[in-house]
Amino acid sequence: MKETSGILETTAILDREQRDKYLLTGTYYLNLFHNCPSVYAFDNTYPVKYDAATIIVNIVDVNDHEPELTKPVCLPLNVPENVPITNLHTLIANDGDHGDNGLVSYAIIGELIYGKD
Repeated sequence: MKETSGILETTAILDREQRDKYLLTGTYYLNLFHNCPSVYAFDNTYPVKYDAATIIVNIVDVNDHEPELTKPVCLPLNVPENVPITNLHTLIANDGDHGDNGLVSYAIIGELIYGKD
């Protein structure tokens, strides 16, 4: 916090996957009089006159991670002809984001047929 303006600013990049919430604390000597971490506005008189507020900063997730398929991503599947309808393989992908940003969908785009005359 800027001491003369009260502006709150970050001092590092905030990553929702590392930490989802910050509780801002006040100056230590003022915290001695309160049970709750707070941010303070105070004057330069004696005795000091001040007011306090608790500030909770919730970090909102953004879609900053790409889904990653488990390895191997190019897996040859040998399937005999005339096999009844069955599951051939299950792809698994993970996304480091939280909530809706971490949901993964699967699709085959287009149709690629190899080895057909």
